[in-house]
Amino acid sequence: MTISTIYFFVNGKAITLNNPDPELTLTYYIRNTLRLTGTKLGCEEGACGACTVVLGKHDENHGKVVYQAVNACLVPIYMIDRCSVITVEGISKDRIHPIQERLAKGHGTQCGFCSPGFTMAMYALLRNKANPSMEEINQAIKGNLCRCTGYRPIMEAFYSFSDNPGGCCGGGKDGKCPCKEGDEPALAAKLTTFTEMPKYDPTQEIIFPPQLSIKNKSPVSSLFLKGYRLTVYAPTSLNEVVKIAKEIPDHKIISSGMISRLVLGLSAGQDDVTWISLHRIPELEKAEVADGKLVIGSALSLGQLQAFVYENHPNGKELLKIFKKYSAEQVKNTASWAGALTSAAAASDFCTLSLATNSYVHIFSLEDQSRKRITVEQLFHSSGKTSLKPSEIITAIEFDANEHNVRYFSYKQGERRGADSTIVNGVMRVEVDGDQIKSARLVVGVDKKPQLLEAFGHRFENKSIPELSSTFDDWSYDLGTNFDSSMPDFHFRMSLVKSFLLDTINHLAKGDEYKNLEINTDDFEFLQLYQQTVDNGVDACGRPLAHQFADRHAMGEAKYVNDLKFEGLLHGAPVLSTEAHAEVLSIDPSDALAIAGVVAYLDERDIPKEGTNTPAKGHLCLVNDDTRVFAAGKVEEVGQVIGMIVAEDVVTARRAAKLVQIEYKKLPAILTIDEAKEAKSYICDPLTFGKEEEEVQSALNGSQHQISGEVSIGGQEHIYMETQSSVVVPTEDKEFTIHTSSQGVAIAQISASVLLGIPSNNFTVKIRRVGGAFGGKAITQCGFARNPALVAANKLKRPVSVVLHRNDDVLITGKRHPVKCQYKVAFSADGKIEAVYFTSFVDAGWSTDNSVWVSNVIGSLATTCFKIPIFRSQVHVLKTNKQSNTAFRGYGQPQVYFIMDAIVNHVAQELGMNFEEVKELNFARVGDIAWAGSAIRNDGMLECWEECKRLAEWEKVQREVEQFNNTSPHIKRGVAMATTRFGMPHAGPLEAGSALVQICYDGAVSVSIGGVEMGQGLNVKIQQCASRALGLPIERINLLEVGSDKTINAPVTGGSQGADIHGKAVQKCCEKLLEGLKPFLEKANGDWNTAVFQAYCNKVQLQASEFITIEREQHGLHGHDPCYYTSGACCVLAELDTLTGEHKLLAVDIVMDCGESLNPAIDIGQIEGGFMQGYGLMTCEQLVYNEKGRLLTDTAYKYKIPTVQMVPDKFRVKLLDGISTYPEQIYRSKGVGEPPLMLGSAVHTALLKAIIAKRNPTKPLIFDAPFTAKQLYKHSNEE
Repeated sequence: MTISTIYFFVNGKAITLNNPDPELTLTYYIRNTLRLTGTKLGCEEGACGACTVVLGKHDENHGKVVYQAVNACLVPIYMIDRCSVITVEGISKDRIHPIQERLAKGHGTQCGFCSPGFTMAMYALLRNKANPSMEEINQAIKGNLCRCTGYRPIMEAFYSFSDNPGGCCGGGKDGKCPCKEGDEPALAAKLTTFTEMPKYDPTQEIIFPPQLSIKNKSPVSSLFLKGYRLTVYAPTSLNEVVKIAKEIPDHKIISSGMISRLVLGLSAGQDDVTWISLHRIPELEKAEVADGKLVIGSALSLGQLQAFVYENHPNGKELLKIFKKYSAEQVKNTASWAGALTSAAAASDFCTLSLATNSYVHIFSLEDQSRKRITVEQLFHSSGKTSLKPSEIITAIEFDANEHNVRYFSYKQGERRGADSTIVNGVMRVEVDGDQIKSARLVVGVDKKPQLLEAFGHRFENKSIPELSSTFDDWSYDLGTNFDSSMPDFHFRMSLVKSFLLDTINHLAKGDEYKNLEINTDDFEFLQLYQQTVDNGVDACGRPLAHQFADRHAMGEAKYVNDLKFEGLLHGAPVLSTEAHAEVLSIDPSDALAIAGVVAYLDERDIPKEGTNTPAKGHLCLVNDDTRVFAAGKVEEVGQVIGMIVAEDVVTARRAAKLVQIEYKKLPAILTIDEAKEAKSYICDPLTFGKEEEEVQSALNGSQHQISGEVSIGGQEHIYMETQSSVVVPTEDKEFTIHTSSQGVAIAQISASVLLGIPSNNFTVKIRRVGGAFGGKAITQCGFARNPALVAANKLKRPVSVVLHRNDDVLITGKRHPVKCQYKVAFSADGKIEAVYFTSFVDAGWSTDNSVWVSNVIGSLATTCFKIPIFRSQVHVLKTNKQSNTAFRGYGQPQVYFIMDAIVNHVAQELGMNFEEVKELNFARVGDIAWAGSAIRNDGMLECWEECKRLAEWEKVQREVEQFNNTSPHIKRGVAMATTRFGMPHAGPLEAGSALVQICYDGAVSVSIGGVEMGQGLNVKIQQCASRALGLPIERINLLEVGSDKTINAPVTGGSQGADIHGKAVQKCCEKLLEGLKPFLEKANGDWNTAVFQAYCNKVQLQASEFITIEREQHGLHGHDPCYYTSGACCVLAELDTLTGEHKLLAVDIVMDCGESLNPAIDIGQIEGGFMQGYGLMTCEQLVYNEKGRLLTDTAYKYKIPTVQMVPDKFRVKLLDGISTYPEQIYRSKGVGEPPLMLGSAVHTALLKAIIAKRNPTKPLIFDAPFTAKQLYKHSNEE
């Protein structure tokens, strides 16, 4: 067969490829060959949406061009023949696209890594429907993940394209805002007004290439592509399939090949594999209505099937409701419905739907070319997966479109709310006659296959709907007898099925009046309240300006480490341990080195003798961390780096890394906190804080009331969208330029020096931006990519890139520390806490990292917002054989906030008091001395608490919740409040800042700081500081790339204090420059450009470098006292389905004291994003390990961060104004990145209250975090 070429367009440019490797994905082609790096790689499994592009292709069934969003990481290059590919760069060739503009100006970007994907998901929707509904927008973007923003600004920006954008004031009468009426006329209610932006004009879009329109009129030809490991045949007729199958018996038939390609791509096998793809057979691409039947070909995607059924089936909307919770539109547009059907998997929503409709499947035999038509029930009735023979293929599915008086009801629950993988699904077909049910067909996906509960369905027949509703418990009691009781989580799954049945009956009985926990579609209220400042055209401070890179993020122009290309660039991939604890007996890389394109294998033996394998150990890297770059004779966790394969391309490197053979001698592994306690496996001696034990015990024994208990909080994966990444470029004479995704320039420079034994001034570190970090790229963790790249570049004398695959990143890097706390508490009858004794156990993982420092925070700040007269905390830092846990946003404080709230809950329940009442009674107040020894000053927490009560209408909501719970048997509500109080800046070497301000003699200003922009808005805040200090418009000021050649010894960027320290340094530089410019400005009557040029001509210094520290002593503060506190309060209203464990947030109100905000948009974005990250910590984010210590939740798909569909229905944030501030604060502002995360504990308390409302317990209930759906169900139904 002749080798084929494929023909397609990218952004209007025609491309012809001869015999492209069929394993090549669209992502790698457009990024590496076309250098269109706006399409990002975030997960490489279709779970995050960062690689979303749009495919335009001619749809024969509709006779028009359709545009579909797809994950380019899932699409093989051969699948885009005759298609037009549009990337984020392609929609903004001559101008910024309205989507990009609204996303940027609407503050929908922070780190920006996910922004191109969101842009293109929305673009696909607008190309097909210029005026989408809010529901359609939510569906379009539900497959895109964002870790920074909390989604609200993205949703609000995109809702502006809808006729009914919703929001707070969108629904106000007479254009008035109901939230603002009162005594605060100066408050703004929205950060952005989209009505002033250009309207979307679909006639201005890039056209479908005429050449493709002409080509699509000609018959499609067969494809034959021969790759290194894969050969693909794509015939154009079934007869051709028969011929190829006979000639090549060892073949695999595929439809889209999505799953097959993923499996093959992750394998290291070198055998030649043959696929026969059915996607080009015209007969299988048809969808038609014939004789009352919908017949849909098997070459069509699940998305195409859904669209056709929706348009042509009388029950299309009901029939397809189950797909509202399908993982992503991008996946649906790629996945084959036929592939799903042949899986016969219970987790497949399409399998369950098809069995419920009992559709007919058309089957073709490759053996004798015969055709047959069987029901899906017959297809699934088999001891194997299906009744299909190996020689049979599905050609079409057939739905009955002549159904009358038929209703469909569907159900799906995943591990988090909204689009997710399936735990249980169900579809019920009900034939009704008035209020009488004539027949019912019930199918549920519970265990292995979808299951038809035929006998159970008969119980519905000839019954009235009221009768079924009133006797539900009588006829559903033996539901579990239909299933294998040995399946995992049997009782949980049975309760989910029961909930589905109950929902169905309620829908039948009450119609549209019945409301359950369905996904919100069009009733959102978003509000951002802040003090308005007047835009005078000069002073930028206080204005809600967009992120410095916002437009570049949205347009795909922002470059990250993986986007950088250098001549001769090599790529590294780590070789990882597969054992949790073992001696390494031998390493054999010979199979890997035999692969074409592999250059070298490296490990600890390749570190120069002048260097060290533990570059963070010792005083130079501050934390004295014993983490090794490469394992040395022993591995201590599954995922520890043993060595690295270096190859000419990253795909080859990753495949070859899996071929390195490691021989182990297993050693006993410690995998849990309890095992570490028993083995006395400690990182260091116990850390002790507070009073002596005798005094605490005396207080406990002498108290009127005493309780004790134990509570735990799990770890949390960072899921920064940009994985750990570094490119090291050797220059000359042992000099290197390092491009790294890191929070610390100086740390990267020093650790490189220590690693290779080369002076630090031989290394220049450059950091343009970081695609999210949250503490996970602070010190050691970013070294997992950078240090092996340094070793390789030093040895091979070529540039080396190490960009971790998401799976490797999650397996290698540390998480938030899990903590178990045993507590004893003494308190009075009125709820006043008198004494607390904490004993905490912190899971550090296999090495030290930040664990001792984090544990110090856990111990010293354990009282959080409360005043506790007698307090003692002892912290044990445990060594386990898991990832080495590290810094994470909040740095130990989220754990202790949760623990303290659990204690307050315990006290409140013990006394029969309200949680908030006990909380308020024990608040520490301004002037009190915290147990860390610092006085509370410049703090507005109590004011935030009271204002939050007012904003949320606290008393009213409590009454409404009680009324609701009294009348709702299964769905319960809880409302709770939380507080945060975060002292800043942090005393020590990390609170020193340096800056360089340079004025070009034409008047333009360049600013360099040592702080890293990673989404927190540091850069634009620094620009605003410089604008005020110099009296210049912000447009005249540019912030340059961070580099060790500009600002030396810069502290790690973290702790929410970047603007504090770097802003002060910039302010000082500007003041120094203005001193020299003052006479020239006076002579030029304030004309900046003239004054600067005259100063230049007179040899006046036009650049200034300054180093600052926070002055404490001169303002009466002790050396380590926080200068101020960023504080806040939050009210959460949650709703819980106690039959399923699913929940939703009905309302979240947050009030924060950010001082005089430098930038309300940035601060509110940090508040919303921080809260959503805390929400995930409390609910859906769970680290799951197997019994061998391997992390099972090791991908962006398996690890569940919050999604668009988890955003609260009402999300309101207010910045408090007028709180006292510290003179050293930069323009009276406060840092805000970390404090809002602690407010997530309110979600846990609200859900706990909902459980209590269901159970009405006789003793206090205290539960661990996270509250997953399974845990919520379990706790709601325990006796």
